[in-house]
Amino acid sequence: MITALKVFLIAWFITHFEAIRDRLERLYSIKRLEMLVDIVTCFKCLSFWSVLIITWNVYYAIFASLIAYLYDSITERN
Repeated sequence: MITALKVFLIAWFITHFEAIRDRLERLYSIKRLEMLVDIVTCFKCLSFWSVLIITWNVYYAIFASLIAYLYDSITERN
């Protein structure tokens, strides 16, 4: 569970750090990389896939994605 939390925090950093996000969005103009850029810039998607790949635990991945969804929901209200 600690590994899943660490990966979740890394996913948050990648999707919310503007310098990384801007560089990733520049890659969006390349057609073959569109899907990859969509996944990497989406907090919920990146949380799910990165936790799943690193821990191989579907429940941790779903939990990380749910926390990302709740975080996005709360921050959008403010």
